[in-house]
Amino acid sequence: MGTLLDSLIVSEIQSLAVDAACGAGQILKNYFGSQIQVDYKGKGQSDPVSVADTESQAYLENRIKDKFSDHGILGEEDKLSKDTPAPDIVWVLDPLDGTRNFVGGLPVYACSVGVLFKGRPVVGVIYIPWPNESGAIIVSGKKGDGSRIGSDSVSVFDADSPSSNLMIGLPSSFMSSYKFVNNRKKGVGEVRVVGSIAYEMAITAMGIYQYSFVASGRLWDVAAGVLIVNEAGGQTLVGVSNSKTEKNSGKILKWEKLESFFPEFTSGVTTLEDMRSWSMPLLVGGSGVTSSIARSLRKK
Repeated sequence: MGTLLDSLIVSEIQSLAVDAACGAGQILKNYFGSQIQVDYKGKGQSDPVSVADTESQAYLENRIKDKFSDHGILGEEDKLSKDTPAPDIVWVLDPLDGTRNFVGGLPVYACSVGVLFKGRPVVGVIYIPWPNESGAIIVSGKKGDGSRIGSDSVSVFDADSPSSNLMIGLPSSFMSSYKFVNNRKKGVGEVRVVGSIAYEMAITAMGIYQYSFVASGRLWDVAAGVLIVNEAGGQTLVGVSNSKTEKNSGKILKWEKLESFFPEFTSGVTTLEDMRSWSMPLLVGGSGVTSSIARSLRKK
């Protein structure tokens, strides 16, 4: 493949992503509120995974393989060979983001489907529960074509700086690792912590949150949301290491616009394990608001 992806293929990918996310969301909806088995993974056995996670991921994978057998799939619940090369087109799946909320009976979770072409996001779809007639909405975006819920466009909130009276998303661990400096401490916004990064990114694209800060998101948490926020008129800033430190103000993060998760993607060389290892801090939202916050955000 060349450096560009044919628009017809992107449209076909988006159509399948929306349909598959809807189907996976229905699986989640059917399990929600029932007693289901939960296992734990990772250090300290603190990361829950349920049958709803694994069944919805299997459904997504089967739908993708049936239509696009040559595409790669990277899911949170995958067990990959470290040497598996990443195809140019990779579907990045989080079948259930917010498992702890889900199994605890809190209807704040998401099914996230993002598609990357040589490391760049081209399609994003997020299913979230919603108090409407169907009980859910699908927020979808395609590169260069905006973001929508059904046929209705969505737009980020934007201003030159954040309002102290409007909601924002910060992780529960924020205070232990980050802080705001200058005159920003009281003007960052009304903090909410919902327990699902993909859910937060969806409502940021909808303008409900002014912005959302992700301290250490994994690729499956953010691949869809980044595209959706950007196409909703916002921007994504990625924080890279910077040794500069201001006296009494903490370590400064260097913020750059995220155009690609893997700027040095090389066909046949970059692996799915390389993609699995991605984890960086992100600021997503309107360009004015996120740029303003980036100037005041420090690592402790």
